[in-house]
Amino acid sequence: MGDLVMTEWMQMVNQFGFPLILSIYLLLRYEKKIERIEKVMDRLEDEWKEVK
Repeated sequence: MGDLVMTEWMQMVNQFGFPLILSIYLLLRYEKKIERIEKVMDRLEDEWKEVK
C-alpha cells in the first residue's frame, strides 16, 4: 500500500474504530469471492441444463 492509502486507513481507524474498519475491509474482500462463486454456479447451472 502506498503511504497515502495507509494514512487514509489510519485516519479512518482513529475516527471510526478498529472493529468497524475491519468489518468493512472483510466485507469488501469477501464480496469479490462471493461474486466469483455466483459466476461459477451460473455456469454450472447452464451446463446442467445442457446435460438434461
